[in-house]
Amino acid sequence: MKGDASPPAKAYAEYYRACLEGDVGKLLQFIAEKERKEFEGNIKEKREAVIYVLTQRPSEVKIGAPAIAGNAASFTVHGSMRPGEEATGSVKMILEEGKWRVREDKWTIISK
Repeated sequence: MKGDASPPAKAYAEYYRACLEGDVGKLLQFIAEKERKEFEGNIKEKREAVIYVLTQRPSEVKIGAPAIAGNAASFTVHGSMRPGEEATGSVKMILEEGKWRVREDKWTIISK
């Protein structure tokens, strides 16, 4: 992973690695409380589907510098899936209990 080295970006990088590895225990540590409770409340099949989607990301990404306002941060992440496909992630994070956690992680894939 390349890019920004700020605390929110470092936390996102750890979350991202956990996503690629399908390590649910680790990635849950980096998800904001509200979203974590929502995930944990899903039925098993829906959780498995979410985990599968999280593993289907670019393996190499560049994390942009975050805009930080109080206890919130937002930034973009860029990568590519296959030749001719560019992926852009829109990330929103929140500072909870002294740790940066992911509140939103949306990706768009564009074929050239």
